[in-house]
Amino acid sequence: MSQPEGSTGPRFVDYGPMATVPGPLRCDATTVYCFIASADAKRLDGLCQRVFDESSAGAVQCRALGGQVLVVFSITRKITVPTPPWDRVGPVAELHAGVWVPMFLLRRGRMGGRGWGVFMPFVWVDNTLSLTVGREVYGYSKSIGRLGFPGDGKPDSQPSGSFVLDACEWAGLDDAHGPHPRRLLEVVLKAGHDATEEETFDDLPSLARDIADVLDVRSDLAAAAGLSPVDPFGALASVPQVFLRQLRSIEDGARASLSEVLLANATPDPSSFHAQRLRGSYDLTVGTLESHPLGRDLGLTSGPVRRAYRVDMDFTVETGTVLSSRR
Repeated sequence: MSQPEGSTGPRFVDYGPMATVPGPLRCDATTVYCFIASADAKRLDGLCQRVFDESSAGAVQCRALGGQVLVVFSITRKITVPTPPWDRVGPVAELHAGVWVPMFLLRRGRMGGRGWGVFMPFVWVDNTLSLTVGREVYGYSKSIGRLGFPGDGKPDSQPSGSFVLDACEWAGLDDAHGPHPRRLLEVVLKAGHDATEEETFDDLPSLARDIADVLDVRSDLAAAAGLSPVDPFGALASVPQVFLRQLRSIEDGARASLSEVLLANATPDPSSFHAQRLRGSYDLTVGTLESHPLGRDLGLTSGPVRRAYRVDMDFTVETGTVLSSRR
């Protein structure tokens, strides 16, 4: 198979057990539950700078948009790869939990420009193929978790039960017992509240406007990213995702042998897109696990959810772009 035009580097060698597949990734029959929660603006900003500014030596500079995050639970029922010969793989289903940080970015050099994107410093999935493809190909900061959804995640389930994530604590292990899953995140609809839809959105721009207004970042985003102050999301067709993909050095474990800042779009199929703001109030409970430092890195703590959404769609995680690469 020939390499894509403009590609560089040695050919990837597939051998041994299959651990990765190339993008793009087609993600069909996906349901996303999104909960807006308060975090610490200084910690978010500090994390964005440490992950992107420092790793790229200033080539990519990122700042968090405010002091809130998106706590996300999602179910993708069918993931496939359209590129031969990997189109024979799957389909694979994925349960996902994550904390997403909206941010703006400034790119210097030949990739110069301004924009915005979503940074996912914490992601948990339920299968090893999603883990390795996410980490190695794109740079998702993925770990394995045990996830639970209301109604076992059936498409017609109402979000009136608990969304839960259990993760393993790797720090300070007792050799006699080893790691075991512990509750890290739980989102619960308050007793007596209704989980039905409050308002619907039939396209990505209208949903983005509503979320940006809750975050109170529409004007800041427009100014920082060079977008229209009247409607910064008018032409929005994809969600830009920004990653740090790195390999720890075998010679010096405190350094990286490869450090790349990457950008890849998640593009919904407009004909499949349906979103709704959920009625009722939810509470977020955040556990304390040293191996998953949500409090230290994000300032995320237990408390009420500001707003909740459900999105049903098919979408594609596109092939990406290298914004910065250091060895």
